[in-house]
Amino acid sequence: MSGLRWWKIALTIFIIILIIGAWAAYYYDPEGVCRIHVYDVNGSVARNGTVIHLTEQDFKEHPVLVEAIKGEKPLSRLLRKDMIITDRNESKYLQYRFMVNMSNLNEDIYVEYEGNYYELGLSIS
Repeated sequence: MSGLRWWKIALTIFIIILIIGAWAAYYYDPEGVCRIHVYDVNGSVARNGTVIHLTEQDFKEHPVLVEAIKGEKPLSRLLRKDMIITDRNESKYLQYRFMVNMSNLNEDIYVEYEGNYYELGLSIS
């Protein structure tokens, strides 16, 4: 009978490890998401491109910018790695609004908030 107990304990431990591993894989690197990268830019470099001045309305409409620019993480994302994740629809909007100048593809776009300039990048997984 003791052999049966050890088998149940081993199976329970295996299942727990499997669940934790699956949760970590999803939570830290979910499929079908986009990562936003923020790069600090010198003001003299930003003058050579288009500068978009962020307002509080931009932060209300796109909460991912709060995390990217202000560095404030929502409570639900405190345990995540230092990557800013968004879904594909939001990333497409951010890309066309803050990253790509459709009228002049050779001109870089920079965002400005409180006198600091940033360039936003996007990687899709």
